[in-house]
Amino acid sequence: MDLTKEETKDFATFHRLCMENGLLERPRDLRTADVQDGVNDEVTLLRFFKAGCQNSHRALQQLQEATKFREEQHILPLYTTIHVDDFEDTRKLVISPLTGRRDKCGLPILVWTMLFHDTLARSVLPRRSAMSGRPSPLTPVSNAIYLVDASVQVRWILMTCYPEIIERIFESQPARKWVDPGTAAKVVVLKKSAVYTTLEKSIDKENIPTKFGGGFAAPNRMSPDLDHGIHQRLH
Repeated sequence: MDLTKEETKDFATFHRLCMENGLLERPRDLRTADVQDGVNDEVTLLRFFKAGCQNSHRALQQLQEATKFREEQHILPLYTTIHVDDFEDTRKLVISPLTGRRDKCGLPILVWTMLFHDTLARSVLPRRSAMSGRPSPLTPVSNAIYLVDASVQVRWILMTCYPEIIERIFESQPARKWVDPGTAAKVVVLKKSAVYTTLEKSIDKENIPTKFGGGFAAPNRMSPDLDHGIHQRLH
């Protein structure tokens, strides 16, 4: 990311604040062979700095929140603790939210459906609860609470741990009361009849999923279908 002279000065302040607050130290959860890329390397700091609108104190607060969440939830070693059966069961249900396509401004397009949560809750969780001896959470009320809670958690993680600024969120159901005001201002709730005409203003037809009237057949399971421009940069 190119920075102006003033932004370079502010980024240096942000870097210093990160160092003073211990955010540049190697995380304890990293194994010896692991690198710090995506955790607190220079590029990641720039991403948080940009997400904070080049405000060093705002960026520091977001990085502190993301670091605290990662440490408390033990995110880095998480995959080594997931049972293979649990991972496979979940993988079969998930369609990656990252489509591999971009909008007309070059920003990545993610598609997240709450149907995944409902399917996961109805198929995987009861079996895991039975195996563990814990009660199943799937009464109608608790299932609804689960979906709402999952929606809130996903938005919080996207806005905090992934520092890129979310440009716009299109939804079929209102969710403003469940998100912070900054995120809520970006939410556009669409009627079914207005989905395609709204999306085509910012996304080319070939990158709009077919279920929304476009020409992009969303990839199966976890493999994004990268567009031509991304392919060229990778090769």
